Amino acid sequence: MWMGIDGCRGGWVIASMPADSSRVVDIEIEVAPRLEAPLLNGELSVALIDMPVGLLSDRSRQIETLARRALPGQASTVFNVPVADAVYASSYPEASALNARHTGKKLSKQAWYLCPKIRELNELLAAQPALASKVFESHPEIVYRQWVGQRLPKKKTAEGERARVEFLRSVGVPVDRLVRDVSTRYPKRVVLIDDVLDALVLLLLATRPSRELDPAPQIALTGCPINLRVPGTG
Repeated sequence: MWMGIDGCRGGWVIASMPADSSRVVDIEIEVAPRLEAPLLNGELSVALIDMPVGLLSDRSRQIETLARRALPGQASTVFNVPVADAVYASSYPEASALNARHTGKKLSKQAWYLCPKIRELNELLAAQPALASKVFESHPEIVYRQWVGQRLPKKKTAEGERARVEFLRSVGVPVDRLVRDVSTRYPKRVVLIDDVLDALVLLLLATRPSRELDPAPQIALTGCPINLRVPGTG
């Protein structure tokens, strides 16, 4: 099973397609409250996820700097990933102070709100080492930017949503049906349309040639390289 995964209000939105199929009409969307069941179903080939994979204890991850360079004019779409102590802090002020102590940078509220999902993902990967060869971090905005060839409007705007839908349509994804299905099955308090569009573009990349953004990646506390999968050639 190929998967593209993004965090959402209700947990995780997962776009998937059978590994023995190259037909985008076979794509399915679901929202899972936890990652464990979808990733450990025994059928996973590759999953690309828009969530930090790999944490450091005493410095910033360099992959975010490289990601911003790949997104001129869209640097704000890349947030600074907290150090491990900050991820496990009991409050936002504590997390921000810990992050500033180790990196010189306070923690954004956006990063703090993602800490439960960062913990969930990285604890699962630590408990299930076999997933290290199947689950990789990616960034939807880089994927869209490199495939479309230009900067897209902000995804939270109607124009930005339309641009992403048009791209997915152009490569054959039944995006209108999928979005309609998700909107029928799940309320907005569970998942938003931009979450679905991000998961879909990551799924597409999971099935296509990709490369690692950082040629000399840092090594996380768990021993895994810290990198981003981005479109390759071919």
